[in-house]
Amino acid sequence: MNQQFKLTFNLEDKDSELYHKYGEKAVELGSQGNYDEAIKLLDKVLAKKQKTEFALLMKANYYFNKVNEELELNEPTTPEEIPLVKKQASKIKKDLNECLNLVEKVLKINPKNEGAKQIKKFIKDNSMKEVENLLKTIDKTKNNTNNSNKLKVNLLCPYCNSQNTQEVIKTEGEYNCPKCNRTFKSIVGIVRGARGLGGYVAHQVVIRIEKIEGGGDTISYPSSYQGVEARAKDLIAVTYKKGLFGGYGIKPKILQNFSIGQYFSKL
Repeated sequence: MNQQFKLTFNLEDKDSELYHKYGEKAVELGSQGNYDEAIKLLDKVLAKKQKTEFALLMKANYYFNKVNEELELNEPTTPEEIPLVKKQASKIKKDLNECLNLVEKVLKINPKNEGAKQIKKFIKDNSMKEVENLLKTIDKTKNNTNNSNKLKVNLLCPYCNSQNTQEVIKTEGEYNCPKCNRTFKSIVGIVRGARGLGGYVAHQVVIRIEKIEGGGDTISYPSSYQGVEARAKDLIAVTYKKGLFGGYGIKPKILQNFSIGQYFSKL
């Protein structure tokens, strides 16, 4: 959805001629969403007269609408997506700066132009912040990926309940408790979303996680308890006991939430 701004500008005699020749058609094209074609017409005006208020203002508006359509960017979910999303976000930031540059030119010609002020404020308070936050998230995701082999967590043994400091290389792994010398499995990851965490009636818990090595996974198990906390962005570990025949069942024995410093054994 494009942000609507109230555009007003002064037309000198020469500007009026250029507006009727190019500007009116640009307005028609812009209203149809043909921003590139509208901008081409406005560039013809600016080639004849660089300091033309209406052409600079309309170009800034259509340029912004074009860029705003590209703001539907998602955070990278795998290491492979990081360079592409960062490249797209960096381009959008560059384009937003170009919009601001056009707006500043309008305000130099007419400091009282309210439409230019609105565009400038909206870009700085909304669009630019959104892109910059995305770029920060990308850098954080990249750092977390680069440092994934150094992740250390205190896993609780599902047999003797003792804490084990373990270096986690992959989201799913087997670990040996140094106290009771028994093997257990833990799934460690960052929560993307969860449902079914509350209610005493039998239900299915589904927790979507971001894997340490990249990508996503889902933890699912039947439950009849409530009170487990696992919110988006929380770092958790779900731990399983070995069964009688050596495998692991579908229901975990412990869920640890490192982000809030709690663990849950009634699952």
